[in-house]
Amino acid sequence: MKLSKSLYGLVLLLMPYWVFGQITIKGEVVHKKQKVENANIGVGDNQITTDSSGRFEIGIDSLGQTIQVLSFSYKYKKVTVNNTDFLQIKLRKGLFKRRSRRRVCGFCFIAGTEILMADNSRKNIEKIRQGDIILSVNLQDTTLHKDTVVKIDSVLHANIIELKLENGLAIQSTKDHPYLIEDKGWCSYAPQETLDNYGIEVQQLTIGDQCLLYAAGMLTKTAITTVISVNGTMMTYNISELSKNHNYFANGILVSNENNGTTKNKKSTVANRL
Repeated sequence: MKLSKSLYGLVLLLMPYWVFGQITIKGEVVHKKQKVENANIGVGDNQITTDSSGRFEIGIDSLGQTIQVLSFSYKYKKVTVNNTDFLQIKLRKGLFKRRSRRRVCGFCFIAGTEILMADNSRKNIEKIRQGDIILSVNLQDTTLHKDTVVKIDSVLHANIIELKLENGLAIQSTKDHPYLIEDKGWCSYAPQETLDNYGIEVQQLTIGDQCLLYAAGMLTKTAITTVISVNGTMMTYNISELSKNHNYFANGILVSNENNGTTKNKKSTVANRL
């Protein structure tokens, strides 16, 4: 039986999906005639960045899906993919609009950061969804709570630091993200930025500070041994609202969400009890 030309074309169009379970889309991101490198291309959980030529290759489940494009200093854009032709995405200059004392998305962690779930399992922060149940701490009585994720944010950031800890762990976040520190309370590596951007008063995070750590079912402490800056712009994520408390565990370390319930820093009653 011979296929008509139109049916044959449809078979060729859908073949990548039948064979591989996805359709591969190739394209580039540009501003006028300039290639935009390190732009984030996202389809659902699939997140990639453009190369030095502004090129990308990403898999979609079916035609009609929407690709989201984020790039520092350019306006956010959504593009619906209706065919498998080479896709050119044109961006316009423009920063994210700032709200009063707050950005569209605040202090954040990079993809791959593990969030402690209520069942003691770990889940990458970029895969956390509204309604997920994670662990948080009631700072008044040092009890662990099962807490429901209400809001998640993601945005590109270039102000990334890496903390290395004495127990061998490492964690990468924006430098204005607050960590709970023994005898000091909430601290960030850039206290003034934390205050200016979010109205949250914190102290200076330094080498030797003792972070609150969840390990082997217990709350304990571990010291910061190294702080280094990380080059480049990358997509970051934050659990910005929970149903009960204002903190969560990232790579086992207790950190604040964007709304930590106070505008003033208080010494850590939790860490002091350990």
